[in-house]
Amino acid sequence: MTFVLGALGLLCLYGIRFSKEGFSDFLSVEKTTCVKGIFVVLVFFRHFKSYVTLDSRWDFVYTYLDNRLGQLIVVLFFFYSGYGLFVSYRKKGKPYIDGLLKNRFLKIWVHFDIAVVFYLLLAWALGTFYPLKQIINAFLAWQTVGNSNWYIWVTLLLYLFLFVFGQLFYRRPLLFLCAVTAATVAYIVIFYSIYPDYYWWCDTVLCFPAGLFYAYFESRIHALFQRKWVYPTALLLFAALFLFLFPLRDSLALYQALSLSFVALILLITKKVSFQNRILTFFRKRVFPFYILQHFPMILLSHFSLNQFPLLFLAASFGMTLLLIPVYERLLQKVDQLLFSPR
Repeated sequence: MTFVLGALGLLCLYGIRFSKEGFSDFLSVEKTTCVKGIFVVLVFFRHFKSYVTLDSRWDFVYTYLDNRLGQLIVVLFFFYSGYGLFVSYRKKGKPYIDGLLKNRFLKIWVHFDIAVVFYLLLAWALGTFYPLKQIINAFLAWQTVGNSNWYIWVTLLLYLFLFVFGQLFYRRPLLFLCAVTAATVAYIVIFYSIYPDYYWWCDTVLCFPAGLFYAYFESRIHALFQRKWVYPTALLLFAALFLFLFPLRDSLALYQALSLSFVALILLITKKVSFQNRILTFFRKRVFPFYILQHFPMILLSHFSLNQFPLLFLAASFGMTLLLIPVYERLLQKVDQLLFSPR
């Protein structure tokens, strides 16, 4: 796996570009999708690791880095989501908030539930039958039938926060964002107090309101970084903060701070370094399908014991996930035309 991780590193270097002045479009959809592409592959590796035994000396570097990164591999998804949502709100105003339930919340939920149907069919084909309560909860993203679920559940909750407080405070954007942040903090406190063993459901979600606030203050932040001393100072400060917080990551509050410092470091790096290339651009509209489908081949291949051969299992799972994506996308297109197309 260490060599596979190295291959991913080489992929990131393919087409890499540097800018002394900084890329003005480093938060564009094209650039952020490429960065998300890198991290969704790391998510794939994380899920793959749960199906195999990695005890070779050649796996040490990968397992060490994966264990240290932990939930940090998902923080950019929350930040970019918050950033993109507020940018859309700023451009479109109240109508965007009004359409949030149908165009974002309901659409993602439907897309997710279609994937749940895939996993249920696979489970039944392999002789696994889940209780009705678990199936219902799976469609609500609260439980799983083999698929990933926690990130979707949290994302849907955050969208609800946006819709509710957007309706209440749409004329006062800063109050709107403060209300969303307060609700997010309340969720973290309540959820962790009830389910402390499921800390990953809440330990990185502050990155979402961080994305909202970054978009709100974007012009001021970019103006600040026009000063020559600001960039190197910020880079050193956030790197020092990250290194200071990293050994203290067992604390939920400090892990939130660690996540935010990691986001800041990635933003500072991608401001000067572009990782965009043709391969990573593949993920532009496919991050969600790749994320939600990746367990499907892993479950199927594990049933036939292919997971006893980790590298073969990895290659086959990755390839099958890519083959499933067009099928899933065509089905989503038909469903979207039926449910979400303007009439």
